[in-house]
Amino acid sequence: MNRIVDIDFRFWILDFGLVFSGTQPKIQNLKSKILTLVLLAALLAAWPAQAQRVEAYLSADSVSVGDRFQLTVVALHGFATEPSFPDAQTADSAFGDLMVIGLATAGSRPLSEDNTGARLDSIVYDVTTFALDTATVPPLPVTFSSNEGTVTAASDSLFLPVISLVPAEAETLKDLAPLVEFGGPIWPYVLLVAALLLGLGLFLYYLRLRRQPEPEPPPPEPPPGISPYEAAIARLRQLESASLAAPEEVKPFYVEMSDALRTYLEDGVGVPALERTTRELMGEFEHQTVRHKLPGGAPKRVHGILELADLVKFADFKPPDAQSRMMLGETRKTVDVIEAKLRQIAMDRERLSPRVHVDVDSILEKQDGVKAGDS
Repeated sequence: MNRIVDIDFRFWILDFGLVFSGTQPKIQNLKSKILTLVLLAALLAAWPAQAQRVEAYLSADSVSVGDRFQLTVVALHGFATEPSFPDAQTADSAFGDLMVIGLATAGSRPLSEDNTGARLDSIVYDVTTFALDTATVPPLPVTFSSNEGTVTAASDSLFLPVISLVPAEAETLKDLAPLVEFGGPIWPYVLLVAALLLGLGLFLYYLRLRRQPEPEPPPPEPPPGISPYEAAIARLRQLESASLAAPEEVKPFYVEMSDALRTYLEDGVGVPALERTTRELMGEFEHQTVRHKLPGGAPKRVHGILELADLVKFADFKPPDAQSRMMLGETRKTVDVIEAKLRQIAMDRERLSPRVHVDVDSILEKQDGVKAGDS
């Protein structure tokens, strides 16, 4: 008994959780501290009469369903015996209405300095409960093993009030809820949305068509009996009175001017100018059958006129009014010099016999064939 009295009371004041693992446990409230002191006093008072003593207590006076709290089991026994507490993982049924979440901490402390008297072991479980009204904890058995054999002691039963989560006004049955009214069929709304989408699509398609440029009208065909030269000069004369004050009038001006020149080259000279790009047309001028029909400097003039027209038509270039008028005059001069060359060729051929005329054309075609084979 003197060894038991030699307890370090400062230790019990700091470790009210009765866990001696080296870390201070979290004390839930003042009642738990007082309960620990009472429990310790009861164990010490009962020690001479019983060699083993087991007590259990809860960290809360009452809980709600699902609350987390702690269960502490304390065993007082002789120093030569080893206690075995209920397993926290495999012995849920041993805890009654409590569900073990895990082991919080465990520890052991001798009650005498020479390690020959009593020893105090404890274990703390993290638990919860889903019981209704009251959770019952049955006696928790602790097995003590020693050289002399095995002894089992158990704690007293515990009862824990469980607060209901159901509000007081919900404890009685309520009247049936009114029937839910369903709306009408939704297919009219689906048809309405489909019609709106169809109308929107048609409207967007109409706007797209409006934004597309209108196809250029084909050039007017010359009246019967008019030569290609006369038709080109007539079209160019009409452009002399065309207005270039507005920016949108510049592009049609160059389209008509370049088309008049290309039509003359195709109908008068025999070059497929309407089907060729400007670069491809310059390649046609290199053929011997075409080159002898053009005066010197004519291909360069044609290239300058068509290149500027391409910039206006495809690059949205807006040359000054004076430059456009000058280019119109340059186009007419080009047509005049080419026509003069063609008339000179025609007069020269009239002085020759028909057989010689055919031979000259054959020679020119053969020369083009030889050049094409060499390239």
